[in-house]
Amino acid sequence: MSVLIAISSISNLQAVLRLDLLGIDLTNHKRITFDFSNCRFGKPLAMLTFGHQLRRLRAANPEVEFYARTTSNKFRSYADDIGFFDYCGISRGLMVNAGRQSENCIPITKIDIDNLKSQSELEGVYAEVAIEKSRALTQTLLHSNNNGDLFRVISYSLREALRNCLEHSLGTNIYYAAQYFRNENRAELALFDDGIGVGESLRSAGITKSSTLSYLATALKPGVTGVSTFERSLQPEEYRNSGFGLYVLSRYFAENGEFTIQSGGSGITLKGNNTYDFETDFSGTCIGLTVDFRDTPPSAQRILEIVAEGEGRSSTPHPASPLSKNLELFANR
Repeated sequence: MSVLIAISSISNLQAVLRLDLLGIDLTNHKRITFDFSNCRFGKPLAMLTFGHQLRRLRAANPEVEFYARTTSNKFRSYADDIGFFDYCGISRGLMVNAGRQSENCIPITKIDIDNLKSQSELEGVYAEVAIEKSRALTQTLLHSNNNGDLFRVISYSLREALRNCLEHSLGTNIYYAAQYFRNENRAELALFDDGIGVGESLRSAGITKSSTLSYLATALKPGVTGVSTFERSLQPEEYRNSGFGLYVLSRYFAENGEFTIQSGGSGITLKGNNTYDFETDFSGTCIGLTVDFRDTPPSAQRILEIVAEGEGRSSTPHPASPLSKNLELFANR
């Protein structure tokens, strides 16, 4: 017996979650086919989430054969080129880490966390590694060496997301993908790790909440970190973890587009002044950043203002780290 699942779009996270891939019962089935024939478009966050869930479905059903049905269209070409099918565990297109890196596109890429950490000159301090990696990714995404506000905002954001994975996840791998829609002056970035998740990270620092959703909401507040006071005391002052990374990202991208975080059984999306929480089942932590600069130009100054506002609102005694306030480090050099 076989199962056929029709996929019409992988551009919207909520549409992907409604598929409930992890809820598919493959008992007594030998084959499942995902029909992408009518799929016309995909975006990084939805595609990474879809693939993440599909990989878990495969792992839970090792005896079942997984297939993709496609037709020649723009989606298939894009999915082939960025390694989407391989990421899903389906034999088709280019492989993850071998995707076609084109202008304004970062294909699905897998990073070994321990390998990336090993590039740091100071044990336990990964900011410089994250800075260099984010700068290189931004140059690829924007296809530019320009060191203006757009470059600063994107590289700062990638650095904070990467640093969050390196310092808190205790995971093995990071996956990421990004697309810059130059004609529309929009960008979408998505990144996730396979680590312990936000709730467990905060619990390890002595923070107790009643639910995964409460842990996520807490993690987006200024000054909240999964690094203990003792561990912070051992870090160089310039790179000391201050718990402002997710706060700044969530505020800036909510104001200029959309911020989404998923971990464990819950997710939160911030857009403008609105907050949307939703159920999911995401092992590790996933961050999605969508920014639209058609009406409001990118502003590095606004990031600094958000940091200052956060220091005024934080319930912790420590200020944001000097690194959080220095966007010049993210100018291409």
